Amino acid sequence: MNDKEIIVTVEAGIRKELLKNTRELRKCLTDAEKLLWKLLRNRRLNHWKFRRQHPLSAGFILDFYCAETRVAIELDGSYHKDQEKKILDKNRTAEIEKYGIRVIRFWNAEVLDETESVIRRIVEFSSSPPALRATPSPTWRGGKLSHG
Repeated sequence: MNDKEIIVTVEAGIRKELLKNTRELRKCLTDAEKLLWKLLRNRRLNHWKFRRQHPLSAGFILDFYCAETRVAIELDGSYHKDQEKKILDKNRTAEIEKYGIRVIRFWNAEVLDETESVIRRIVEFSSSPPALRATPSPTWRGGKLSHG
């Protein structure tokens, strides 16, 4: 074996129903997903290999995923503006992060209207090291130093 790290891109044991849903989603991409896929596919962005509609055994299907950078890109439509959906998205992101995958989200309109900015943010996010989960920094309150 050489010094290169082996990157697993597909999990074993994905449920058949989830794979079926994945295949169906690949057939009916939104306009934003079509545009972003055109820009990501075939290692067009920094030679990173992205997969679209990538399944995770926990039952999630990621819009786009790059195993090399361990980054998932999620695109959200107006459906996600509802407060209840925002909470579900936050919980979903937390579950995905348990896999060691970082998640970056964009609105569909951003992808369509601000494409260059979206691509730049994907590169910056994917190139940066994962953020350390530190405790809140100390702040001054009433002349005293306190934490959070």
